[in-house]
Amino acid sequence: MVNTNNLLDHANGLAFCFIVGSFFWLLNKIFTNIIFDALLLSLAAGILFANIFGNSRWHVSGSKYASKQILEFAVMILGASIFLPDIISNGFGLFALIFFGITGSMLISYCVGHLFLGLNVKLTTLIGVGNSICGNSAIAVVAPIIGATATDIGAVIGISAILGAIQIFLLPILAVTLGLSDYH
Repeated sequence: MVNTNNLLDHANGLAFCFIVGSFFWLLNKIFTNIIFDALLLSLAAGILFANIFGNSRWHVSGSKYASKQILEFAVMILGASIFLPDIISNGFGLFALIFFGITGSMLISYCVGHLFLGLNVKLTTLIGVGNSICGNSAIAVVAPIIGATATDIGAVIGISAILGAIQIFLLPILAVTLGLSDYH
């Protein structure tokens, strides 16, 4: 038998997420000069809401559902939307670069994180996935597969944010030093 209270809890949170996300998506469509994309603005609005209305619980069930099941499905659809013939038409070199780049990055994450720094395998796997594939979305998808805890996920998101900030400053310096163009 279906528990209607649980359905209502999910519906309220899902509707809230949909309304907030739709608002910022429309805002980005109307005002094209907005620096931040709708996803980031929606996330910030959710964080702000949670901090202002911390005791409010009506949205929690649906919000958690959206942040897990819907996010995982969206990442899967995004991955499926990559058109393999486009990658192949750009040459085997591009495919090899992607494959060896991801594999190498995962291997470096494991060696540095687990062997050198002594982090557990779940953390190093999530760090590797987050920095090699597509950030927090990849972390959110892989975490339940490997049985990572909420503490693991929080730590990895923090580590990924620090590594991402370092990359933002380091890559332009490396580009100039190595003589790389914008295309490279």
